[in-house]
Amino acid sequence: MHVHKQLFFELILTFHPFARQLNAYLETYELRRPEWAILYLFINDPELSLTEVGQFLNMDQANVTRAIKYLVKIGYIELQPSKVDRRKKDIFITETGREVYEILQAEIKQFELGLVEGFTEEELAITQRTLETVRARLLQKE
Repeated sequence: MHVHKQLFFELILTFHPFARQLNAYLETYELRRPEWAILYLFINDPELSLTEVGQFLNMDQANVTRAIKYLVKIGYIELQPSKVDRRKKDIFITETGREVYEILQAEIKQFELGLVEGFTEEELAITQRTLETVRARLLQKE
């Protein structure tokens, strides 16, 4: 098998067990990957708009809105009218949301470190650049 075919086959084979194991951590806190990704983004960049979140995560607005409503329902974020534009809502992470994020971030970090144990920083950097480039090329084709 050609190296590039093996790479993509490994990517397919790797995604599902990774997602399943990640979901096991998230389910403890009533989260799924879309909500976790959104919580992660807003913790790290609270100024993001919902449109920017959708673009960054490659999610349509309906799915972003659904995930936001769910995060509000479970008490991890709050929506408040924007002080700049009353037609819009600003998103704020609640104290509970921050606590859950910190706990999950620590657990997931250990999970991820276990997966990359034994790789050099250079190997990880090359892998990251490769995946970023492939993702960018995929998104250009959409």
